[in-house]
Amino acid sequence: MPRPGSLSDAPYSKLVAAALEGIPNPPADAERALVTANRVARRYLAPVITKFTSDILDDLHRDFAENLHSRGVFVGRDGLSMRPAALQLERPLQRQRTKFVTLSRLLVAAAATGFERFTGLNFPYRRSSDTHYNG
Repeated sequence: MPRPGSLSDAPYSKLVAAALEGIPNPPADAERALVTANRVARRYLAPVITKFTSDILDDLHRDFAENLHSRGVFVGRDGLSMRPAALQLERPLQRQRTKFVTLSRLLVAAAATGFERFTGLNFPYRRSSDTHYNG
């Protein structure tokens, strides 16, 4: 029986083939590079993303319990990688009140800054490195 993620794993082989179709003139070792990248992501990145997503969902659950009108939004590149984990870990209420939106960090920062200026509220989680968006 083939190992999941190995070249002989049929469903995985189809994914690798589809990825290779998107690379014009792939080098001879492109297939092996894709398999290696997948193994690294599964071993090192997936556990970190899953833990981080679980922590966020715990916070959202508390927010939802305190405010019936609150919503959770995963944005940008990070939201894309956290979406599969969140869909598996979410509770039913979170599934109804959480959305995944792909927006650039710059757009999110600009929207947050505009909201702060309009409402006079502050977002406490904003980093000092975000201040260049305030101009």
